[in-house]
Amino acid sequence: MENNYQNIPMVKKKKLMTEQLLVENNVITSGDVVKILATSACVVISPEFVSCDGELTINGKILLNILYLTGDGEVTNTQEVSPFTFKAKNNLIDGNGKYVVCASAISNDLTARGGNELKIVSTINFDIYGIKNAEQKCLSGADKCFVKTKEITSLSHTGNVCEKFDEELETTVRGGVSKILSTTVELAVKDVNFGTGFASVSGDLYAKILYVDGGENKEIRTLNVEKAFKQEFETEGTAVDMQFDVMPYVVYDDVKTEIVDGENECKIIINVPMMMCFNFYKTVTFGCIDDMYAEDSIIQTQKQTVEFDDILKPFLCDGKIEGSVMLPQDSPRVDKLLCATNVKTNTTGAFVLDGRASFEGIVTANVLYLNDEIGEIQSVEIEIPYIITSNTDYDNDTDLYCLTSLSDVDVMVKKGKEIFFDAKARVFAEGSKKCEYEVVTDVQKVGDTPKRDNSLEIYFGKAGETIWDIAKNLKISSEMILSQNPNLNDPLDQNENIAIYYQRKRQK
Repeated sequence: MENNYQNIPMVKKKKLMTEQLLVENNVITSGDVVKILATSACVVISPEFVSCDGELTINGKILLNILYLTGDGEVTNTQEVSPFTFKAKNNLIDGNGKYVVCASAISNDLTARGGNELKIVSTINFDIYGIKNAEQKCLSGADKCFVKTKEITSLSHTGNVCEKFDEELETTVRGGVSKILSTTVELAVKDVNFGTGFASVSGDLYAKILYVDGGENKEIRTLNVEKAFKQEFETEGTAVDMQFDVMPYVVYDDVKTEIVDGENECKIIINVPMMMCFNFYKTVTFGCIDDMYAEDSIIQTQKQTVEFDDILKPFLCDGKIEGSVMLPQDSPRVDKLLCATNVKTNTTGAFVLDGRASFEGIVTANVLYLNDEIGEIQSVEIEIPYIITSNTDYDNDTDLYCLTSLSDVDVMVKKGKEIFFDAKARVFAEGSKKCEYEVVTDVQKVGDTPKRDNSLEIYFGKAGETIWDIAKNLKISSEMILSQNPNLNDPLDQNENIAIYYQRKRQK
């Protein structure tokens, strides 16, 4: 028996690991530090990873902005950039795969302080995903055998590209700006589309500026700036019917904030560089043997389960995050709320259940305020848990990946002790789903079919039985059954007595 084989292409995308790295930042300020008010951090990683067997090298920078109180009561800030290299180790990493890395700073701990020297240890969280093409060998046919095929659609990773572009946000401030203390930017992807040789991305940028105004009292203020964007790129080899995933980045170390003074007012211009990193997947459809039999031989088939991942179309989920926190009894009461800074989200869980996608997490923020009795700026860190849900076409066993951004952040205080937090949230979610198919991988002849000694056979067909099942039981072709019994339905809608006439072979 001569067998024919084919290779089934497929892609596998899975989360390989979650790891954390401690980065020590040694900071020297221009003056003595009386009190740390807030420490924020942004992580920038290079999208170019070096991989070899069992190891992935990730290079990046952590950008610290430290807001503090000086001895003369002035609120000021200092910035520090610390490069890092992280080597992720996993036996599933090799030099042929593609990798997607989500990196974020989840905490900044002040471990030592003396005068104007600070040591801050930042914890960076890495979620690492692997993308790899694979092949499964399966049977495509064998001589003198009848086969039943089923159509399987899988994906093959065909390429990746990172595109960088800049957007400019502009706003006007009356009364002037004495000093900018921090600029934070969040990126919300809204839509991604592909065509032949191009891709387009649209979304929103949210910038929050913490500054000291130009008045005599030098008050701390916040300013929110929002801008929609749309960008189109040339992407060689893409087509309308392709699947994709995208990882959007703000290149934080290149964000520039410029003050342009004018009469009685000034302009603040923020230049925001962004990078969109795409992975492209081509749809591959092929026929695979589901069942087979031979007319003159007894055969034995081998089957194997084929596993691969389907990359699903991303979707948006808009929601609201709100909650309140009571200050500890021994904390000074809030007499004047100044601002909320270092606002960030940390997603702790994402899952799909019965047509609803849920995204759980915690929002943290530093709230700055004044207490009249003490007469100096106070700072308290608040944590607000949240859950955002949305209808989805994803199945329960979908693996979710998400990017959450906040806008319209508002903080209020009641009775001097209860802090209320409110913000709009947008989740850009992508998913992948494991697909499994059982296919015939090999066949062997194990014997000969006994010779028939009759020219007529009556087969007692049962309702629901298919023509294929009947032909397999009789070891004849489906066409022979239908040509002699043209009125049969497939599958049988009732019990049927099926007559089969065999043509005797002439003896030589």
